[in-house]
Formats: sequence, structure tokens, C-alpha cells
Amino acid sequence: MDKYIFLTNHAKKKMEERTITLPMIEKVILNPDSILKDRSDASVKHLIKKIGTKYLRVLLRTENEKRIIITVFFDRRIKRS
Repeated sequence: MDKYIFLTNHAKKKMEERTITLPMIEKVILNPDSILKDRSDASVKHLIKKIGTKYLRVLLRTENEKRIIITVFFDRRIKRS
């Protein structure tokens, strides 16, 4: 894992519940298909990448050089192509 990536306890729990791995998260962070701003918190970004047939959304906040992963989930709202 990248030494600058930190997982919140919430993110760790959701990864386990949703069978999301660190390599999947790193893939999203390193090469997202899209990046969106959070509607309520300007410091949070939504990174989205298609992985297999699903879209993985990673919410993160950057502090200095740290990437803090807030939560991760497969976004069913995105239309599959």
C-alpha cells in the first residue's frame, strides 16, 4: 500500500463488508475514470473507476501529502455500459 494512503475505521469496515481490496482502491486513486467534488464538503473528492462490470467510488480527503480514504462502495447509481 502507498505510504501516503490512510484508511479510516469506517473505510476498513466497508471494505470488508463489500469485498473491496486495497489494490482495487489504489487502482481508482492512481487512474480514476472521473473525479467529482463532494456537494457538502469541498475538501472531499469522489474518485470513480469501472472495475470489471461495476463502478467503484472512493471518497477521499487530502491533507498535506496524505490521502485519507473516508469510504468506498460500488456505485449502483452509475449506468453500466
